[in-house]
Amino acid sequence: MLAVAAGAPACRGWEGDVILARGASGADAAPGIDAPSAGDAPLASETMAPIECPPETREVRLLFADGRLATFHADATPATLTNVLQLSCGISSSAQQTPPSFAVDRHGDVWLLDENGTLFTIPRGTGTCIATGFDMTKAGGPFRMAFVADAGAPDKETLFIAVGTNKSAAGVPQNSELAALNLVGLPTAGARVTFQGWPMLTGTGDLGAGKGSLWGLFPSPATAMVTQNPRLKEISPETGALGPRDILEQAIVSPDLPRVVAWRGDFWIFVSGSRNLASRVSGVNGSPLVHADLGTELDGRPAELVAAAVSTCAPVR
Repeated sequence: MLAVAAGAPACRGWEGDVILARGASGADAAPGIDAPSAGDAPLASETMAPIECPPETREVRLLFADGRLATFHADATPATLTNVLQLSCGISSSAQQTPPSFAVDRHGDVWLLDENGTLFTIPRGTGTCIATGFDMTKAGGPFRMAFVADAGAPDKETLFIAVGTNKSAAGVPQNSELAALNLVGLPTAGARVTFQGWPMLTGTGDLGAGKGSLWGLFPSPATAMVTQNPRLKEISPETGALGPRDILEQAIVSPDLPRVVAWRGDFWIFVSGSRNLASRVSGVNGSPLVHADLGTELDGRPAELVAAAVSTCAPVR
C-alpha cells in the first residue's frame, strides 16, 4: 500500500514516526520512504504538549457548508449539537464535485481537506486553520480520510485516505485508491489498493485485539434521483482487502453519498438535503436503531451538513 508523504512534519505526539500502513518507521519503513530529518520544524499546533484523548475526542464532529464545526453528542436523548466553531478557512457550499473532508486525531485536532485541495490542521477547541503545505495533487486527487488505531500500539494512529480517481464527465470520481498518508518527509510514490467507487471512510480505536478497524461506505448505482443504496464494508488496513459482508443494505434518501462514523460498536449515518438527518444503525446487521432530525439551522442560521468524523478515542463498545 502506498504511503503518501505530506509536506507537513510529524503529527503531534508521534515523535517523527513515518506513518505507513500501520505506522512502520525507520528500518521497517518501505523502500523509498524517507524518515524525517532532525531539522523538521513542528506545526504551530505542536508547540504545546499534546493531551491524549481529551473528553471532546469521544464525540462525533460535524462540518457544515458555511465553515462551522459542531460537536454531535450521540449519547444524548435527543442527540444534540454544541460547541459550534467558525473556521477561519472558508468552505464553499457550491463545491459539489469535491466537497471538503476531515478527520479528528487523538488530541482533538482536526485535519481538513478543503474543496480547493488544501490540507489544514485546526487545533483542538479553536477554529484557526493552519495550512500544512500539503495539497491533494501530491496524493493524486481529492481524498476522503479517517484515522485508525495502530496494530500493537493502539495509542498511536494512522491516517488513511481514499483518493478519488477515474472522474466522470461531470468530474465526479468513479473509483478510488487506498493509501496511508505520511505526515512527514517529502511526497513519495508507491503501490496502492484500488476500489470500485469512492467511499466515505471511518476508523476506530482499539477493539480489544490491540488494533482498530477501518470501514468504507461505498456508493452503488442510484435507484432514483435522490436514493442511494450504499454498501458499508470493513477494509483491512494491512492489505486493503474488503470484508465479505455488507453491513448496511438499505435505500437511503439523500442527494449524495451519506457520511458515516463508527461509534460505540454501531454506525451513525448522516444525510443532508431538505433537512440534516442522522441515523444510528447496528454494527451487526445495519438495522436502524435511532433517528435524529438535526433540522435546517444551527444557532439560528441555515446549515447544510457536508462532512462527519470521529477520533480513535471514541467509545467502541
